[in-house]
Amino acid sequence: MLRVRFAFPALVIAGLVSVGCASKHEEGVKSTYLWQTAFVQADTKTTTEAARAVLEEKELKDVTASSTNVDGSAMGKKANGAVVKVTVNKEGTGSNVKVGVGTLGDPEVGAEIAKMIKNRAEMSGTNTTGMNTTGTNRNTTMERTTETTTERRANP
Repeated sequence: MLRVRFAFPALVIAGLVSVGCASKHEEGVKSTYLWQTAFVQADTKTTTEAARAVLEEKELKDVTASSTNVDGSAMGKKANGAVVKVTVNKEGTGSNVKVGVGTLGDPEVGAEIAKMIKNRAEMSGTNTTGMNTTGTNRNTTMERTTETTTERRANP
């Protein structure tokens, strides 16, 4: 009976800790408090460039970025000196992005940056095969739709 009395609270605490370790802040972003991660449907170079652009957009200081075909990293500093580090690793058909803010983490800021990187990289127009997936084709389709609509209005 004594074992059950101590085992039950231990199980409850273990359950709460395991649930509390991984949380979700932004859609498509997972968090372990210290690190926020997201899968990006873009190659590592495109994703690293998106990370650099997001860090500059956030007006971080001393922004740097470097990438290869298999990995990449970007870094910048907040006004208080806290380092924002982004790592990018090739994963299957895309990239895995990991964002860490400061020594102890800032999950809200990290999740926001991860989501911005994901959105920017996926909207950049380059998929993992390096082919342009937006731009010309979309514009041509829109122009044709506009022309067809205009012709219908002009010729009832």
